[in-house]
Amino acid sequence: MKKNNFRPANSQNSAPNFNFSNLSNPTPNQNGTLEDEINKYSHMSEERLMQEMFTLVDNGRKNGTLDNEKLEQFFNSASCMLSSEQVGKLRSLIDMAKNS
Repeated sequence: MKKNNFRPANSQNSAPNFNFSNLSNPTPNQNGTLEDEINKYSHMSEERLMQEMFTLVDNGRKNGTLDNEKLEQFFNSASCMLSSEQVGKLRSLIDMAKNS
């Protein structure tokens, strides 16, 4: 079965500093809170945000710090801070990432 490459055109391989290891516990840490992490991406276009997400997913899968459970934890933690339209888009992206 062929793996899908969900990275949009012109994506870069530089990963942002988002820490997937603390998704189930969005408390303050050295990187700030989950809300701080989400806010730092709020100014990005949808295309750029997708590029960042898939770069993070690719890198996390490669280095063993990201699995489907962590993706689901991220969705559960982040969805309460998003509009219903954003939750739907995030659900779709998480599902694509889980199948990549």
